[in-house]
Amino acid sequence: ALNLETARRIAYISEEDARLLESPIRPILLLPEREDSPVSRYVAPGLSMQGIMLPYTALHYMLLSNVGDGFLIMTSGNERGEPMCTGNREARVKLRGFVDYFLMHDRRIVNRVDDSVVRRTGGFYTVIRRGRGYAPRWVRLPFRLPRPVVALGAHYQNTGCLAFEDIAIPTQFVGDMDNLSSLAELERAVSFLLKTYRIDLSDVVVAVDKHPRYLSRLLAEKWIETYGCRLVEVQHHHAHAASVMVELGVKDSEMVAVTLDGAGYGDDGTVWGGEVLITGYGAYTRFGHLEQVPMPGGDRATEYPVRMLMSILSRFMPVEEVREFIVGRGLHKWLPYGAEETDAVLSLLERGNAPLTSSLGRVLDSASALLGICFKRTYEGEPAIKLEATSSRAKPIDLLEPRVSGSKPLVQTHRIFEELLEKLDRPREQLAYSVQRALGLSIGELAVMASKGRSVDRVLVSGGAAVNTVIFEAIREKAEEAGLKAYVNTVVPAGDGGVSLGQAAVAGFRVLESLL
Repeated sequence: ALNLETARRIAYISEEDARLLESPIRPILLLPEREDSPVSRYVAPGLSMQGIMLPYTALHYMLLSNVGDGFLIMTSGNERGEPMCTGNREARVKLRGFVDYFLMHDRRIVNRVDDSVVRRTGGFYTVIRRGRGYAPRWVRLPFRLPRPVVALGAHYQNTGCLAFEDIAIPTQFVGDMDNLSSLAELERAVSFLLKTYRIDLSDVVVAVDKHPRYLSRLLAEKWIETYGCRLVEVQHHHAHAASVMVELGVKDSEMVAVTLDGAGYGDDGTVWGGEVLITGYGAYTRFGHLEQVPMPGGDRATEYPVRMLMSILSRFMPVEEVREFIVGRGLHKWLPYGAEETDAVLSLLERGNAPLTSSLGRVLDSASALLGICFKRTYEGEPAIKLEATSSRAKPIDLLEPRVSGSKPLVQTHRIFEELLEKLDRPREQLAYSVQRALGLSIGELAVMASKGRSVDRVLVSGGAAVNTVIFEAIREKAEEAGLKAYVNTVVPAGDGGVSLGQAAVAGFRVLESLL
């Protein structure tokens, strides 16, 4: 948008929001869209927020000053899953299939940096994508490292991180590690920091995710072979928790952390994603989690949420009743092979032939499908994001009860869905709000249970789903009832973009304490 006046026609903007928008950072700030917004309904369909950014280059001002509405729809110049194009020839070759015109310049782009994206969660400004304006700012570590550490981050929303002495420097947002060009961009970003701070790779400890097949391991293995680096594996959710500890300046002490996302490789070989940990930098224990449910078809279940819905329903309904419910409500039509695929999924569930997951992301996907909000994921987190957007129109009324196991510290997801089925005649936005809130209250209750008998005064919340306002505020409510404060990431992303900072801290602490 050309200026704040134009932006206020599109979204609701507080004075605090305005200060951030007009700051030198100039991020893309996700804000609640006005009902009378002039932006086309085909932009961000099904969502309740729009990303607003004010101009930060002369070219932006020139373009926007010559547009009648004073705003433009802008996106980065790259193919999906690929890093941004930085050269004129590269742009013409890679983007010609969907770009009509190119505005060229002879000024070379030396460092590829995306715009930063920020949103508000429970009163905190949380960074979704850390790029221009934020990276490569230092983050102060609460201890000094005896050796430099390079952390190679997560598979999705990847960033790297260089840590030495008592500082950590996360790279700008790199992207998803789905191809070799993204891996090359990660190496380039990390190498830029190593060169800038004159650090030799032969002195470095390399930290990677525990997942044995992440592409970033190829880079680690290359460095180990070439430079003799030492390797440290860091569990995904331990890294999430450690990133909040670093932000708060916590020295190693026992903390309660809630880590909520779509997937992370667990110590037991299952897919984690709804965890309550008792953690420090050096070690952690898994106190509790969402109950595990099968993921029929593995990653295919993330693309088609109806698969995950069938999995949860099968926890409390016979297979025939699940089939009758899915077909009766026409949900099978949202699977590529319809009723035939429905039967195949139910067969997988009957035989127990599917990986297990405790992921909150998959539960939110299931609720989104059940409530008729989103049936196919076309971008990361879409079903859960649209579920939260639908709930933004709800009144703060609880229709569902939180459910925590009395014998084991587990969130009883299936019992929340049992009650949800009984109330499907209620307004959709109220059910969307209530299912997220019931999950958040249940997770918050687990966190309070984990704090009992321990000298903790805080609950740390991280992971991609931690920025869901309904869920975070429900966790915070439970925490505050028990005299605890809840914190979410504000310096690095709560999502996987913040994992590299946590990896660097964990690996560095293990070296410091000679735990290797």
